[in-house]
Amino acid sequence: MHCSRSHNAVIRVYDADGNVIETHGAPGRVQSPEAFRRIASAPLEREKFYVLANDNDREGFRIIHNWSKVTDSRDFKIVCESLAARLAVTVPTASSIRNRLCAAGILRQTARYVPHRLAARYQWQ
Repeated sequence: MHCSRSHNAVIRVYDADGNVIETHGAPGRVQSPEAFRRIASAPLEREKFYVLANDNDREGFRIIHNWSKVTDSRDFKIVCESLAARLAVTVPTASSIRNRLCAAGILRQTARYVPHRLAARYQWQ
């Protein structure tokens, strides 16, 4: 017997009143604008987010935004291998996403990548 699933699984997150507040499709992809409003409360961050051209760039923005909140310093590291794994894309694609965020004026590189030693570091603009 052959079984296949013709559609992706969907996970819905409900609030206490039973309203859908988030919908997750492919792993790591949040499709709800309400979810982003909780992440980026500043209007300038939302403005930068909505300028991004595709879902991978927007999801990369969300992930990197969360990474920036983990550290107490003004800059933070971005490891392309980790970003690629979270987005389910290749490392070159993750690197391109990071570069597009820099080109859009969202990120600024503060320290270069040192092979096999240090990840590149960035800062929100």
